[in-house]
Amino acid sequence: ARFVPIVRWTLPDSVKNLVPAFEMGMVTIWAAGKPEWSGPAPEPDAIHIHHVTQDIGAFLDDLFPARASA
Repeated sequence: ARFVPIVRWTLPDSVKNLVPAFEMGMVTIWAAGKPEWSGPAPEPDAIHIHHVTQDIGAFLDDLFPARASA
């Protein structure tokens, strides 16, 4: 059997890597980091970024509450 995801998402640390994922229809989550390696901050209205976080663990806990209580 072939697995077909309902939601696809990506969580890179570089803003430029979000563009191809967005173009493929993925939900994009930018793990904002230091500008010297993640690139400059995007414009506030950048359509290729759906979510921004600096704390991946907290973001996932908010997204999957059962994970936080495990």
